[in-house]
Amino acid sequence: NGVVIITVPASAATARGSAAAIVIIDEAAWFTGRDGSPLDAKEIADALVPATAQFPERRVLILSTPRWSTGWFADMVALASSGQFASMRHWHATTAEMNPSIPASFLAEERAKDPPSFRREYEAEFDSGIGAVFEAELVRAAVRQRETLPPIPGCRCLVAIDPAFTGDVFA
Repeated sequence: NGVVIITVPASAATARGSAAAIVIIDEAAWFTGRDGSPLDAKEIADALVPATAQFPERRVLILSTPRWSTGWFADMVALASSGQFASMRHWHATTAEMNPSIPASFLAEERAKDPPSFRREYEAEFDSGIGAVFEAELVRAAVRQRETLPPIPGCRCLVAIDPAFTGDVFA
């Protein structure tokens, strides 16, 4: 029927240069680099989305089981959920809703084995991070984005950084 399906590795370099009416980025929250650090899925989307511009009925689908409650995929979900952009949609469904043939007894067993993993894998809920000391909401409430604060006389400041959950070139 003239439809061509092309799959490419999760790399901005391999994704560039083609025209496509439909782009599907699957499991975007789980992209990882060679060193185990999160791969910048935004760069991949930035390489693929322009490929759809010439098609009036274009579609870009970004799909994933949630992972961390921060990062590019979580940001895209928040944008789509906000209603700010007419072209963006957000759907959320549990495994039980998507596939009612999975026995409730199986899901109950999985929940009992590892509740945090169950919430992510079967309820499609974001995770604050493995072994996180603070809940994601508390951390977000404490962060000030791109804001320069004036020095406070008599106050010393200390900055600490933890760049990743696994080793990476930044660390």
